[in-house]
Amino acid sequence: MGQASSGCRPSCCHQEAAQRGDEGCEQRFPAPAHFDFTAEHGSDCASVAGREDLDIEGVTMGACLSEAFGQNSSEAIALSLSGISSGAVRSKVLDPDLEMLRGISLTSTLLGAGQVWRYSPETFTSQQRMALYAKSKPIKQLDMFISHTWWTPGWRKAAALFLQSTWHLILVSWVLCVATTFALSVGGVLPLPFVYQANLGGFQGLCPMGCWILASGILGPLLVSFASLYVPCRSPVCFVDVACIHQEDPALMLRGVHGIGGFLAVTRELRVLWSPPYLSRLWCIFELAAFRKANPEGKITLAPLFIEMAVICIWSLLCLANIVFWIARSGRNGASVVAYLITVVPFLPSVHMLRKNYLAKQKLLSDMKSFDLSLVQCYNESDRVFIHSAISEWYGSGRAFTRFVQGPLRNELVAPILATNLRWPYILIFITPTFSLSMETLASLIMGGAPAECCVAWIAGMLVANNCFVVPGGLVLLIYLCDWLAEPRGSSALWNCLQSLGICIFFMVIAMAVSAASNLLVAAGMWTALAWLGIVGVSYLGLQVCFAGRLRQPEKAPEC
Repeated sequence: MGQASSGCRPSCCHQEAAQRGDEGCEQRFPAPAHFDFTAEHGSDCASVAGREDLDIEGVTMGACLSEAFGQNSSEAIALSLSGISSGAVRSKVLDPDLEMLRGISLTSTLLGAGQVWRYSPETFTSQQRMALYAKSKPIKQLDMFISHTWWTPGWRKAAALFLQSTWHLILVSWVLCVATTFALSVGGVLPLPFVYQANLGGFQGLCPMGCWILASGILGPLLVSFASLYVPCRSPVCFVDVACIHQEDPALMLRGVHGIGGFLAVTRELRVLWSPPYLSRLWCIFELAAFRKANPEGKITLAPLFIEMAVICIWSLLCLANIVFWIARSGRNGASVVAYLITVVPFLPSVHMLRKNYLAKQKLLSDMKSFDLSLVQCYNESDRVFIHSAISEWYGSGRAFTRFVQGPLRNELVAPILATNLRWPYILIFITPTFSLSMETLASLIMGGAPAECCVAWIAGMLVANNCFVVPGGLVLLIYLCDWLAEPRGSSALWNCLQSLGICIFFMVIAMAVSAASNLLVAAGMWTALAWLGIVGVSYLGLQVCFAGRLRQPEKAPEC
């Protein structure tokens, strides 16, 4: 939950933002329990928060809540706070408070382009907060607890969750869209207003060509996956702090925050939306500690946001490159060197973005290796004492928990993360734009009267060999280079850009050479195209074995 807290700190988010400068709180809502009492109730809360005589654990938030919300709520607040500092209550932190447990479907959080994640609840009116709370329902068990920090821009979390939950629908809808438009194109139902100059296996001629397969292969899956969010269907029930903890009633808010440990005890999966600030937030650490203590065999899914950001970046690059290539290749002159050079243009900014993206991966590995509980930040003393006391009780001491994170937990979580740089679903998503363009060309060849041998050569050499092996292999290489060279080798911005340019030039030289070889072999005929298919198939498997070993073998951290 990131910065969830039981204290009343009206300006804590702004204090840290001031310390961080531009890296401050983009979602200026520390978390549900950090309700901005100052904005809502003026100086009453602020005057209480500044009183030094109220810095005892549990007293600060109790006094602040009472003064801010009025004396009518003081008894409820006092009841909620009465045992926070006692060992008896801390020993029951993992007991589920089922009266307070609520869940919301994952798809509901993604509606409105992820409005739940993108907008700060601090900006919501009372009615909007209650409407959001009403979307969650009382439950007895959670499918997923989403752990995150509000210091990370919400659109990244929304995009990552969207891709994680809809990749299968994206692939299925892509197959249906491409197959349908291909059949309609070769059946003469869809118009083919453009032309393609074919030169393949002795066949030369102008072939009619459309844009329907490429357009449907790019736009169709996006439209279907977005529309699916509004279709009633089974979706994992998850805990999202801002929707599942009451944001208006201070007593219910406090009870919900201190029930988080119990909520984790009845959760099947803890999904950690990791971002660079994550391991520096004490409440995030509390959620990890509580879940592993309550569910020793429970599933922790470490889902760094940089993975989905890389997928979106690469897929967007390939879509743009294929659209540009389709435009450059259309017409009587056919594809030329200029067409290939134009396709290169989007690569430089994309490579630079990928390098910056993979710096986050290096920070993840470094943060887990050097984790120290005593250095984790918390801007409320009562929260800090509460969390440290609970962790010490569960793991024996804060130092023992530090060793647990550096050792067993790191070894458990880091290896799968390194392996998910190129998960198969994401590899398949990568090839959809290039495969769509190749299908467009195949339909054009068929409608232009190309011989069967030419069509077989295109299917073997371009449709299968290049799209299923060359493109994924090239992306494996590109990602490896951006990961390996993510750290700038020089201190100046110019040197950093030159480093990206060097990667881009190296990659494009290899890509151009492979593309030229494939074009020559496919144009030579069916048998050379089949030989090319065998060569690239074996080469891709070797590349996977080579890089998989490097990506999946992190430096072994010591066991406790």
